[in-house]
Amino acid sequence: MQRTALFSEVESPPSPPAARDWRRPALTVVLLLAAAIRLVALPTAPPGLNQDEASNAWNAWCLLQTGRDQAGAPWPIFWTHALGENRSTLYLYTLLPFQAIGGLNVWTTRLPAAVAGILTVALIYWITARLFDRTTGVIAAALAALAPWYVDLSRWGHEASLGPLLTAASFAALLWAGLLETDRDRDQQAGPDKLAQTAVLGPKWWRAALAGLICGAACYGYPAVRLYLPLLVATALIVGGTGSTRRLLKSRAGRVAAAMFCLGFALTFGPLLFQHIAHPEIIGRRAGSVWLWEPADPAITKLTKIASRYAAHFGPTTLVFTGLEDEQRGPLGFGAFSWYVLPLMLAGLAVTLPQLRCSPSARLLLLAVLLYPAGDCLHRYSYQNAAGIADLGPHILRSGPGLWALVILAAAGGATLARRLSRLRPNAFKPVLTTAVVIALLSDLVFLAFFFGPYRRKPAVIRDYHADLVEALRWARPRISSADAVFVTASGMNMPYIIALVIAGYDPHEWFTAERDVRTFDESEFEYYFRVGKLRFVYDASSRAALNDLRQNERPDRVLFIMRPEEIASNKPVYTVRDSNRRAVLAVFELSL
Repeated sequence: MQRTALFSEVESPPSPPAARDWRRPALTVVLLLAAAIRLVALPTAPPGLNQDEASNAWNAWCLLQTGRDQAGAPWPIFWTHALGENRSTLYLYTLLPFQAIGGLNVWTTRLPAAVAGILTVALIYWITARLFDRTTGVIAAALAALAPWYVDLSRWGHEASLGPLLTAASFAALLWAGLLETDRDRDQQAGPDKLAQTAVLGPKWWRAALAGLICGAACYGYPAVRLYLPLLVATALIVGGTGSTRRLLKSRAGRVAAAMFCLGFALTFGPLLFQHIAHPEIIGRRAGSVWLWEPADPAITKLTKIASRYAAHFGPTTLVFTGLEDEQRGPLGFGAFSWYVLPLMLAGLAVTLPQLRCSPSARLLLLAVLLYPAGDCLHRYSYQNAAGIADLGPHILRSGPGLWALVILAAAGGATLARRLSRLRPNAFKPVLTTAVVIALLSDLVFLAFFFGPYRRKPAVIRDYHADLVEALRWARPRISSADAVFVTASGMNMPYIIALVIAGYDPHEWFTAERDVRTFDESEFEYYFRVGKLRFVYDASSRAALNDLRQNERPDRVLFIMRPEEIASNKPVYTVRDSNRRAVLAVFELSL
């Protein structure tokens, strides 16, 4: 079948080099923009430090200093125990070089996420250029660089921040190894010297083996990747194998490449799969408590809930709007993408759907789009509020590893619209394109202005990222070493102990020898620390006993209190943390007992 021009550069006589090379400087500008958005004010937007970020930072710091995570496990591979749950370990190891150079702080905690975000933008360009062409690739990179969700995700030191990079790198590895056929590969193989072209473009065993290693190793990242990536890899190889899976396996080189990919994948993914089979209650401790369904639900009810959750990921609320109550997942009023991306996605669908039979690239892209919610179809996303347990619907952290497919879909739609306009209305092309780009950039500037401005001052953000506690601990840090005890409130905070360990620069060697008081409540897997050495965290009145012991030990003690102003009788704090309205929200008191 004759090639369509919808996914390729418009066929035209060769143009001067200066006219062809605009894509390279454009990509450079896009990557510099992506880097600036992700690196500027990294420790303060969002402000403070979330408990999940702090958990990663502290475990990595313990590994770097002692060779053991906070639970005492030497160099864990499959999981690390933190906050009471068992978490994936890949983010810890990406943290090590940054901490070795820059120490333990908010900057180094988030830097791997920022770097991963920049690399993801570059990979999205490469994948798109390989599937379609370089012009579409530049558009895709620009959309990824400015997408609200990708910006937010790459400024947060959570293991989910690596998800898009891990899945995009795995898909890119399959393309690079020649295991997936694109429109370019098909058309080159249809050239005059078909045999020679096939020999050159055929899959190489060492590339296939490396691709298998990469795909398997990527599954050691965020757990949602383990659901999405193997499914994507398996179906992509079936749908988009070189020519077809049957043709791939007909040649000796193809069979060797397929075998080497499977071997590489088995070497890395196999041990992880064994852990999930042999120890599901350990490695999947958290996942086992948040299934989407109830244990007593019949199979049809479970399937209905899965289907409903899957469909919700394609709604405009998730894609370009947000009604979620949890602002830790991003600013309210902004979805995963800016509003203008939605019509581009629809245009991309209109372009790709008719090409399913004749375009391998269209098949691969639509497959990735269909599978993008796979990481978030089995578990619920809820939180406890005053009215009870609220279901927040789609969890964009879990579906985030597949969002790059929607970026490429929108880029394909945008590139095709631009090319059709340039052919049908050449005189209107430049002014219309310029207007569209300006409108899109203004929309993105609205988001960035909000993200780096009012969003950082919102009470929910201050709470979720413990911005007040971080400020108080930074002030108190040089004074903690000389204090006999430090009492820290737990009011309005989530796991303040892990925040204190990071911001106060606690010594990991001391962590393993310090007296600790850790408790769990209501059959929850989460662990609440009431004491770590001289640090005491005030959850209830039981802390008064520790205070009375200090008063009765017949020696002078210097005690620091980091409390809410209304929680302590002293009205003379040595330092006060204030909110954006200048109201005192946290205070540091220094007393001698």
